[in-house]
Amino acid sequence: MADRPSSPEPAPAEAGGQLRERAGESARRARAALLNYIGVLTVLGGLILFFALRQSQFATYDNFINILETNAVLLIVSVGLTFTLLVGGFDLSVGGVLALSGVLLYELLHAGVPTIPAILVLVVAGVIFGGTVTGIPISALNVSFFVVTLGVMVAARGFAFVITQGETKGLYQEKLLRSVATGTVGKIPYDVIIALALLVIAIVVTRYTGYGRMISLRRRRCSSAGRASSAGSGRCSAHSWACSSSACSRTA
Repeated sequence: MADRPSSPEPAPAEAGGQLRERAGESARRARAALLNYIGVLTVLGGLILFFALRQSQFATYDNFINILETNAVLLIVSVGLTFTLLVGGFDLSVGGVLALSGVLLYELLHAGVPTIPAILVLVVAGVIFGGTVTGIPISALNVSFFVVTLGVMVAARGFAFVITQGETKGLYQEKLLRSVATGTVGKIPYDVIIALALLVIAIVVTRYTGYGRMISLRRRRCSSAGRASSAGSGRCSAHSWACSSSACSRTA
């Protein structure tokens, strides 16, 4: 039996043309992104230059690490919020969910649950809570995200207040949590490393995975349909609100 002819290999000139086309597309995307954020970057650069000239300790490595460490929790929460923004929504409940997550972590630890299993349980519970309590009414019932997330914020804060009876609960006595909060790798704190790692993961997920492309596609469909932001987000996936709640659970 005669061998089947193999498919012809692409010519070197054709392969080079494909590479140049991809490089050109990447350059166009980078230029479009730069034009979109040129105003914000200009203001940020001006503020950095102003404070660097006015304060001698501003443009130092220690101050840079201090800024990152102070805002590590906000960075993690912002990563979760990014997914809701990508589908045309917004999550107002992050403060209440964050408070309730901290209270529940305190209760789990004082009930004898080890630290790592307690954190894992809390993260999974955050995903389930965000996907069902917040995500389903928005995505399946087409309720305004403003109404749903505002109600969840009030309810979460109320539950946290009831559980603690208005008392302040601290987790400073937990050795593992204290070591994560105060430990460093060289001069870089653990919480900064965790926040930056989650940021990199979120960038990879949103740009280079099918899930990220699905979110972008749904956002474009909602925008092209001419819906209001609240109604448009109701057609989009509940996963985005699950990501937002799980980010709050991780910061607890």
